[in-house]
Amino acid sequence: MLNDQLVDLILIFDDENPYGEVLGARLIYTDVPDTVAKGLIRIQSGDVIDFLCDYYTYDEEYNNSYYLGDQLVVGNTLEISNVSVGDAECKATYQLTDIYNNTYWTPALTYNKGIQ
Repeated sequence: MLNDQLVDLILIFDDENPYGEVLGARLIYTDVPDTVAKGLIRIQSGDVIDFLCDYYTYDEEYNNSYYLGDQLVVGNTLEISNVSVGDAECKATYQLTDIYNNTYWTPALTYNKGIQ
C-alpha cells in the first residue's frame, strides 16, 4: 500500500543496478482485475508504505492478504537491501506473470541454516 492505495512497487535489477533500484509504484485496479495501469507513481519523501503479504493455499489459490511489519515512511532515499533471517529455515516461491497475464509459479526453494 502506498499512501493507502494498492500498488505494486516496481524494481529494476540490471547491469547498471546490480543490487536493484526502486523505480516507482504502479496502481493495482481491483475493480478491473485484467487491467494494468500505465506509467509509474513517483515515490517521494514523506510517502507511507505498508507491506502486504498474500496467503495462498497449497493448491496455489489466493486466500487472503495481511500486513507485514511496521509502516515505512519514506525519507530522502529508498533503497533495496538483503537482510539476514539468521538461522531460520526459509522457503520461497515466486509468481511470474508474462505480458499476456499468464501466471507461473517457481518450485519452492528451501534455504537451510547457515546459507545466505
